[in-house]
Amino acid sequence: MASDRSVSAGAGLPTAIAEFLPLAVVAVVLMDAATDFFPDEPLVGILTPTRLALVVGLIAQAVPVPGRRRARLRDFRTRLDLPVVLLLLTAAATTYVGGHPTAPLRGLLTVVVCYYLVVALRRTQPASWRAIAVLALAGLSAASTTAFSQVTNGIPTGFCRTGLLTDVACDAGGSGVLVRATGTFSNPNLLAAFLVLLLPFVLLAAVSVDDRTARTAIVVLVLVGYGALLTTFSRAGYVAGAAGLLVLGGACRPAPRLAERARRRLFAVLGVLSLLLASGVIWAVSRAGNSLGVRGQAWAAALEIGAHRPLGVGLGRSGAVISATEPGDRVFVHAHNLWLNWLVETGPLSVCWRSR
Repeated sequence: MASDRSVSAGAGLPTAIAEFLPLAVVAVVLMDAATDFFPDEPLVGILTPTRLALVVGLIAQAVPVPGRRRARLRDFRTRLDLPVVLLLLTAAATTYVGGHPTAPLRGLLTVVVCYYLVVALRRTQPASWRAIAVLALAGLSAASTTAFSQVTNGIPTGFCRTGLLTDVACDAGGSGVLVRATGTFSNPNLLAAFLVLLLPFVLLAAVSVDDRTARTAIVVLVLVGYGALLTTFSRAGYVAGAAGLLVLGGACRPAPRLAERARRRLFAVLGVLSLLLASGVIWAVSRAGNSLGVRGQAWAAALEIGAHRPLGVGLGRSGAVISATEPGDRVFVHAHNLWLNWLVETGPLSVCWRSR
């Protein structure tokens, strides 16, 4: 009896460690994405702290441990495998054929590895969704509270708008200027994208707890997150946030009650029309403030570059190439559009497969 207990205890510790490590790696990577607490400099060669953590997570998933099902190849497979492979191939072709630096390509590979680590974690540990929801809550809280601090304390971020969602210089906007919060990111659009992606997962955290007071606290933090989204003054972020709420609401509440297929289709059509209407209102208000001029220049330049550079200009080089293409002294960081940015950097083929 005693020997049986000692054997089970000995096998239990490796199992617990093997189950803990992948989740710990996801926690570290997510918090680093939210706060950038890891140094960007590599430890050895190209091995940064984030990549080292991902390697540890993958090894922990693949090593066989008694009492735990290790990840197999089928646990990593998803419906996005083919688009991901083609994206990597086009990115590699753009990088090596064009003779560009390989650092952005390594960054893309790091993101892909993180994606498949999370997929395998969810497949091998189905209950991990609760932990991932709590981790998303922690990352969102860090970014959103920092954003609110910038707005409430009037901390200049270098990004400002007026009441009509018009981009203005922070030092020349007058009394009506509004600071665009960046949170823990370099610009408000990145903050908006981060919040839009994490907010649905944070809502799952409210479902994962049974205590009413804990659920109330999570809902409050969710409201803070959506409030932080508003402080970015990102028009695309507003539309994406509304779309996320619509999809989540349709999946959790109305969908079970809409038994008839025709009613579900009606609900979907009404939702799409609502989003189009919201987008039209934001566009009209923005045009009233003449705020789309800069984006119009970037978009036109991106389309022109994409038409003449079938393999793209290289990862991370869209801003520099657009700046060189457009007349004047304005410096562009990117194309102000995700799809056009990939069109410029990796060419038309990559955009087609990303659209899938």
